[in-house]
Amino acid sequence: MIIHQNKYRRMNPALIQQVIGYKKSGPNPTPPAPLAWWELNGAGSVTDLSGNGYNLTGNGSSSGTFPGTSAPAAVYNLSLRMYQVSQGQVTALDFGASPQPFSVSSWINSGTDGCVVNNLDSNANYQGWTMYYGIYPVSHEMTLQLNSNSGKGGSGSITVRTNTGGSLAYNESWHLALTYDGSNHAAGVKLYINGALAPMTVFSDNLVGSASGDQPVSLGAIANNQYTFALTNYQSDTRLWNVALNSAQIATLYTAGPQ
Repeated sequence: MIIHQNKYRRMNPALIQQVIGYKKSGPNPTPPAPLAWWELNGAGSVTDLSGNGYNLTGNGSSSGTFPGTSAPAAVYNLSLRMYQVSQGQVTALDFGASPQPFSVSSWINSGTDGCVVNNLDSNANYQGWTMYYGIYPVSHEMTLQLNSNSGKGGSGSITVRTNTGGSLAYNESWHLALTYDGSNHAAGVKLYINGALAPMTVFSDNLVGSASGDQPVSLGAIANNQYTFALTNYQSDTRLWNVALNSAQIATLYTAGPQ
C-alpha cells in the first residue's frame, strides 16, 4: 500500500482529481439544448422554445393542462387533431434524409393509438420517420419506424417496438422517448418509457437508401392528414434533438416532468 501511495503522490494532483471526478460523474445527465421544443401552450399556434423558429400551427382552438400537473398541453378531439410546422421547414427536421442521429421526447395521455411525432408522407408510401403510440403492430406499445420509398414495415425500413406486454394503457400519462444513432440499423435504436430503457422487438432491419419524408413534422396525427393515426386527449412538452441522448439525459427529462 505504501508503494501505491507514493506512486500516486508523484502524479499531478489536478490530474488525479480530474480522473476521480470523471469516474464518479459517468454520462452527462444534463440534456443538450433541443433543436425544437414545444410546450403546446397555444390554441392556434405554438412558439418553438428552442429559439430555432420551428413554430407550430394548430388545427383547432383547444388547449389545457396535462393531467396531474400544471404544465400546458394540447387537448386533441374531433376539432383539434394535430400541430404542424410550416411547409418551408421540412428539411432541418427530416432526420431520415441522410443517416444522422436524433432523439425525441414527448408526454402523452391518449385514449387512442396515434402518431406522437412524425414526418411520414402519406402520399409516398409512408416514407419518412415516425414515433407511434400503438398502431403497428399492436396497441399499448411504442414504435419507431424509418421508411424508405419501399414502404412501411417491409423492405427498406427499420421498425422497432417496445415489448412490455401491452403495459402502455390508454388514458394514463406516459413519458415516451427514443434515440437513434444514425447507423441505418435497428441496433442503433433505443426506446424509453418513463425514463427507463424498455425491452424491444425488431420487426424490420433493412433500411436502404433515404427515409426522407416531404411533409413537415406534425404532432398528434400523421403529416398532411389530421384524421389518420390521430391521438386523443393530451400531449405536452415535446422536444427534438439532432443528436442521440444518453440514458441519464432521458431519465432527467422524465424526472423533471412536463414543462
